[in-house]
Amino acid sequence: NHIFPDCRAIKVALRQESFDLLLLDWHLPDGEGVDVLAWAREHCNPCPPVIMVTRRAEDADIVRALEAGADDYV
Repeated sequence: NHIFPDCRAIKVALRQESFDLLLLDWHLPDGEGVDVLAWAREHCNPCPPVIMVTRRAEDADIVRALEAGADDYV
């Protein structure tokens, strides 16, 4: 298990290591998890599966996360 405090730390780790799965919260101190998700899909090869874990439950939020490349949304 790795816990990262913000978007920047997640991106640094993704550049240095590979992961089996990412669990991303939508709300991070320095940005949005959905933006990290889009970044990971563009820059990680291969990109691990990504599950958005958030309290946001509006249809538009779910669609946005899935369109950004989330494998699931909880």
